Parts: sequence; C-alpha cells; structure tokens
Amino acid sequence: MAALHLNNVSDYIEPSMACINPLFTGGVDKTNEGEPTTKKKPVVALSLEMEEGEQEPEPAFEPKKATISLSDCLACSGCVTSSESVLVNNQSKDALVSALGSAKSVSFMMSAVSMVELERHYEDQVGASLGRETVEGVLEGRLRAWCAKQGGVCEGIYTSDSSWVRKKWLADSYNEFLTLTKRSEEERKSRGPVLTSHCPGFVCYAEKSAHIFVDMLSSVKSCMMLTSDRLRGEAKEFIVAVEPCHDKKLEATRGEFKDSDDGRFGVDLVITTKDIKECVEDGWSLMDWLVGGGEEGFGGEEKEEEEEEVGTAAGELSLASASFLSLSNSTSGGLAESIFRTFAASNYGLKEYLDFSLPLPWGREGRRRRGTDGIKECWIIRASSGETQVCGPESSPKGADFSVLHRFALAYGFKSIQVLQSHLSKGSKTYDYMEVMACPSGCANGGGGIRAEGAGGIEVKEGASDIKKRVESAVEVAKAYVMDWELGEAAVAEEEGFGEAGKTTFKKVEALKLSGGNVDGVEVGQTVW
Repeated sequence: MAALHLNNVSDYIEPSMACINPLFTGGVDKTNEGEPTTKKKPVVALSLEMEEGEQEPEPAFEPKKATISLSDCLACSGCVTSSESVLVNNQSKDALVSALGSAKSVSFMMSAVSMVELERHYEDQVGASLGRETVEGVLEGRLRAWCAKQGGVCEGIYTSDSSWVRKKWLADSYNEFLTLTKRSEEERKSRGPVLTSHCPGFVCYAEKSAHIFVDMLSSVKSCMMLTSDRLRGEAKEFIVAVEPCHDKKLEATRGEFKDSDDGRFGVDLVITTKDIKECVEDGWSLMDWLVGGGEEGFGGEEKEEEEEEVGTAAGELSLASASFLSLSNSTSGGLAESIFRTFAASNYGLKEYLDFSLPLPWGREGRRRRGTDGIKECWIIRASSGETQVCGPESSPKGADFSVLHRFALAYGFKSIQVLQSHLSKGSKTYDYMEVMACPSGCANGGGGIRAEGAGGIEVKEGASDIKKRVESAVEVAKAYVMDWELGEAAVAEEEGFGEAGKTTFKKVEALKLSGGNVDGVEVGQTVW
C-alpha cells in the first residue's frame, strides 16, 4: 500500500511516489540559459530523428498541453485523493466566473456547514451574534449581485442539507441498516459493519488503498448528490455546490453520478466555503453594511419577494431549511447517533433516548483494550439480570457480567481510520454501524473552511488550540440549525425515502504496477514526480 503523507490541510493527502503518470511534467529553469545547473527538472519528451536531406514537415496543429481531469485521478491509485493543482484547475472560483461569463444561469447549493462557517466568521468579525437569518439575507443578496457583475444570472440559492433531504437520507440509511441486522449472525460477521459513505475523503481512501472497507460502505448517496438530483429534475442549467471539503470536488465527478443520456454530472461545479466568502466580499464590506443598518442594499438588483410554491425546490430546499440531525458528533451528519437512538427505542424499548437532550455515552475503549484508541463507541448491552441498557466503554457496569448486543462507533481522522483498518483486518468485525470521517473534527474542520485571518485578511497558521476553539465555536453556532422533528422507527417508517434512486455503488481501484525499468519507453528517472 502506498505511504500516506499528511500535510497541514486535514482532509487532503499528498500524492504518493506511486503516481507514475508522465503527464505531470516540470519546466526548465531558463534564468541562466546556456549554463549548466543542478536544479533543472527533467522533462518527459519524445523526439524523432530526421533522415539526411529530409525537411521537417509543418505541424498540422498546435500541440496542446496535456491535462489531468478529476475522473483520471479517481481511476488512478497513485494517490488517495488528488493532486491539489488538479482540484484547483477543474473545480474553482475561476471556473465559476467563466461559467457566469458565458451568461449561464447558476443555482447554488449551500451546505449547512458552510452556512455555519460564514456565520461564525462574520460574528467573529463584529464581535456579536448575527443570527442565521442575517447570514441567509447576505448570501441571497450578495450572490445575486455578484453573479450579475460577472455577466450571469443567479437562478436560485438553496441548501444541500435541507430538513426535507435529511429526513429521507436518514430513512434510507436506517432501513438499510435494519435490513442488515435481520441477517444471520454469520452473514453479519462476514459482511462487517455498515460504514457511512458521505465523506468523499474516506471513500477515496477505501477505494484506492483500503479495499477491506469497500463492501462495507453504505449505498445511500450523500445529501449533496441527493439534492442535485432534485434540482436537476427541475432542469436547472448550472448547479454549483458550496462545501467545506476539497474532496467533495472528487465526489461530484464520480462516474456513478454522470447522466448516460446527456453526459452531465449531477453537480457541475464544487467550490469551497473560502471561495464563496471571496465572492460575497468582492467589493462589499459586512461592517459598512451593518453600520448602514443593513438598508443600503447589496450592490446589485434586489430580488423581488416571491411566494414560494409548495413542492418546488424553492420551498423544500430553501436556505431557511438547512439543518443537522444532531451535533453531539460535531457537524458531520449525525447518522450514527440518529440511527442508534431510533434502533434502541424501536427494538429494545429504550424510548428515553429519543430525547436528544439525553446525551449518548460515547467513549473510548483504548484505555482498557489496545488497538481502538481514537475510536469512540456506544453500546446496547444486556446485563446478567436480563435488563437491556445503553452504555459506553467507560460507563459500562464495573464488576458485572454483561453481553454487548450492538456496537456503534465514530472514527474521525485518518489516524482513527487506519486503526480501524488494522482492527477489521484481524477479523474482529464486532461493530454494527460506524460513522467515518476523514477530518479529525469532522466537516467543521474541512480543508475548504474559513481559517483564522491576520492583517489584510491573510490566513495565519493555526495551532491545535486554535482549531479546537474554531470547531467548538462552529458547533455552538450550529445549534440553531438542529432539525426539530420526532425520531423513532414509526416516524422513520412514515418518511418515504428516495429508494433505489438514492443509492450508489463503489469500486475497488486496482493498484498501479510499478516497474524498475521503462514505462512505455520513458525512463523512470525522466519522470517528474
């Protein structure tokens, strides 16, 4: 397996030395042309020798620079996610500007985490609480004005995490889990736990470097892709997703989400929270706007108030409907907790856990059992008395006999994921359901999020305490986004999910076979890594 190299971006993994694609070529330093230098980078090139007397033919066309697409990266196991330059070239703010310059009508899908990040950032700026309604108004007004400035049209601003989508997402995920629990113990042990699949960084790692995870991944699409299906059904011209994670750009270009008829992907473009912040603040100041009482407008044509038609994307996916299932596991979906509470209440009569104000006893077992450090667990157990209880590794009955009926777990960060990989590889597949995220603190710490800024708005490097403070602040802001609806098997069963239309598949990407000699006639030493 290729070695992993983690850098300062928590959800990005640098390309490993296994990437042998010769299309990544370097240039030559021409500052001292004609003089030898030891710092010149080798370049992959092909040339033909001319016979004596022959004249060099005129080129039939101007050769184009070779490029790598995100689809190419998904089909290659040379690195876990993608080259950063490929991410920037294929999915960026510049690509959005180009689309608007072509007079396209753009529909934005704001993730709930991105909305929380913007609210947190602006509240840090002004030193006071603004409320989600203010941020929603700023996004609506500024994005429409900014799109008009670029020559395009903002067709609509929606959220990819609406309560409408969340309910169906949870219903499909719960029903998938429930179906698996009804299998025999031997079948469940053979399959292993259900692993959440809405983190694209983890999915890429599973498909390319940790194939043991692939067959365990949940087949339910992420909220981003489920929402794009809804918008595409209303014939939206150009769909842009705003996410806190760079790897969402890879998810959007998966072949599984490409329409076989028109060749379009469900999401045309993915940009980060930092990108949308730059769009909002282009020629506009939040402080000036607040000083003016929020009445001088947003620098463009104001949108006329329209009555939202029930059943359309405008009503079901509005910014006001952005939500989280729960926040006890940071801002990363809350599927494990929601499914645990529903399952415990419906199958074991532990209905008190339908109340989210009663915290689940997530805890680490690493203090007592080597090999599970960093993985938080929550159990349903049966005591020797026959009583069914909910507990965690650190709150289990001391000095009493009990059997663990079901194990749910959280694995956040690649360190925890690699521990999990080692644990499952040994055949100890004792978990039932796991929420797995590539970033150590979940989506609130995604690589595309808004970082601390110094003078002139320049990002400054954060320490561990700074990251913790920023994530905790985001979770505090997100409390106003928690979905308020009754859980329980009855409520989930009444919710009609997306069914097969909301399912996807995953694949095992074959490892590159390295050669000690030539690769298609190119010396290994001539390839720029």
